[in-house]
Amino acid sequence: MSERSAMAVSAVAVAASALMSSLLVGCGSSGDDPGTTTAASTAPTTSTTTTTTTGNGECDAANFNRDWRPNADYKNSTASLAAKSLDACCQACQSEDTCVSWVFFAPQSACHVILEDATWAGIIPATGYTMGAKKLGPCYLEGCSNCGHNAEDVDDRDLKCAECDTPDSWNQYPCFLPKACTCGGDPHPWSTTTSPSTGPTSGPFATEDFFSNNDDLFELV
Repeated sequence: MSERSAMAVSAVAVAASALMSSLLVGCGSSGDDPGTTTAASTAPTTSTTTTTTTGNGECDAANFNRDWRPNADYKNSTASLAAKSLDACCQACQSEDTCVSWVFFAPQSACHVILEDATWAGIIPATGYTMGAKKLGPCYLEGCSNCGHNAEDVDDRDLKCAECDTPDSWNQYPCFLPKACTCGGDPHPWSTTTSPSTGPTSGPFATEDFFSNNDDLFELV
């Protein structure tokens, strides 16, 4: 073989060796997992969380009673203490199985819940307050046409239940209370010192402030 031919063969061998080394590096010879794809670095994204309310309308703003508050003893729960908006306050009641109603005081962003063992004397007008309730009234749930006061409820006052069987009255006092009204009409004889049903109310029902000291609150255990 001539000297020129030998040099050509040597050059080809060097090129082939360099090509093989390049291919080996691309196939993971450096220790990387060849099956792993490294994504390009991207800036963090910002998302907005939207509170989802219950599908039965209990937390729809149209069903809240504004500038009224429960005339009943309030309590606090972990969720109500953290709630700083109307929707969050309603959700706080939703998260408590024994919650019947809730009240939110906007000037202080304060939320309280009213549980099923509370004694009610109605609801009273109160600027800055908003209240709501769960759909717990038996007359609404059963859809009866003759709603009256439950004779077994001798503690709550001003129980005007006559129209609590109408679909749009579920959020009015006392229609949302789970034990105040019942299908079958008013009891005979009337079981409390209040008069028979003529209501419930044309809007929220106002009474004297039976629980005037609402700063005396109780913690849920």
